[in-house]
This record gives sequence, C-alpha cells and structure tokens, in this order.
Amino acid sequence: MFRKSSDAGKAIETVIGKNTRLEGKLEVGGLRVEGSIQGDIESTGDVSIGPTGVVLGGIKAKNAIIAGKVQGEVELEQRLEILSGGYLEGTAAMRTLVIDEGAVFKGQCDMLTEDNGQVRSGKHPSKHPKGEGVASSSTA
Repeated sequence: MFRKSSDAGKAIETVIGKNTRLEGKLEVGGLRVEGSIQGDIESTGDVSIGPTGVVLGGIKAKNAIIAGKVQGEVELEQRLEILSGGYLEGTAAMRTLVIDEGAVFKGQCDMLTEDNGQVRSGKHPSKHPKGEGVASSSTA
C-alpha cells in the first residue's frame, strides 16, 4: 500500500466497500475506504481512501493515502500521500507530505518535526496567511 518497503507488512483489517455508506465514528486498525463515511476515523494503523472513496470527517492514523475525496481534518503520525485524482479539502498535519501530479490539496498544512522527543508544528514563512492556500498539479 505504501511505497516504502518497511511498510509492506502492514495489514488492512477493514474494507468499506464501494456500495457501503457509514455514518458516525469509526475506530479501526488498518482501513481501506471504497464507499463513503460521514464521520471521524480513528485508526491504529494506515488508512487508504480508494478512487471511489469519500470521507466527510476527520482522519487520525499513522499514514494515509488519498486517491478519492476527503473533506475534514487529517492528523497523521507519519506520511500523507495524495495520489493523482485524489482530493483533500481541510487541514492536515504530518511529518511527510507527497502530492502527486493531478492531485488537489485545498486547505492548511502543518509539517510536524521532532523536538526533544515531542512532536510540534514547524513554523516556516509563507506567502499565504497561516500557510493556507491551494496546491494542485496538472499536466498542461
């Protein structure tokens, strides 16, 4: 699921199928979403939003890949990937951010750093107030 070989053994424990719609808070291990969820996701593992997946709510997890649509707050311990065709609108906090060509990120981003063993938000100058803006890429 993730491109690093160290992530190869991580399991997807729960799959939300294409024709499934859930409302409410979801607490899971590894998760793949192909259907739609209206509510928050708390995962002890990795979360993958497939091309047909829609999440209207927050995501807390170790890592996430977005190939579908997410509107909400995303808080990750490590890595966020937004794949081509993926869409994220909201706030995101993570250590590593990868946005593929053809993906869209609309919102605010905080890159997390390690400081004396505690995670904190990195503060860097930006042209946009509070780091807000739109990032997208396309083939032109």
